[in-house]
Amino acid sequence: MSDGPDEAVRGDGPRLAPFRMLPSGFERTLAAWSATSPVVYVEADIRGGTGDRSAAVRTAGALILGPLFEPGHRPISLAPRHLGAHADGRPDEFDAVGLGRHGRTEDRLKDD
Repeated sequence: MSDGPDEAVRGDGPRLAPFRMLPSGFERTLAAWSATSPVVYVEADIRGGTGDRSAAVRTAGALILGPLFEPGHRPISLAPRHLGAHADGRPDEFDAVGLGRHGRTEDRLKDD
């Protein structure tokens, strides 16, 4: 199993399309992590309210959903929904599982 983020920084290995921000080779790390628990990988490249969103779900090392790519919120809501999340009065499943609080990279880095 990988040590985690260090592997992502090295950037070795293939890049999974359509993801643009997924570090080259990090797909192997996600597969390893999913051996014990499902893993959702999402990307959102949004400027001025519009942009691209992508998502994929892995379980037991296998890609079981995606990669999904399209404008709008659909991919990043479908991935947590696929694992059982419910919007329950929130705008979508992405927000229901708390990912909306990390909507801006700058805000996420403040939490670290």
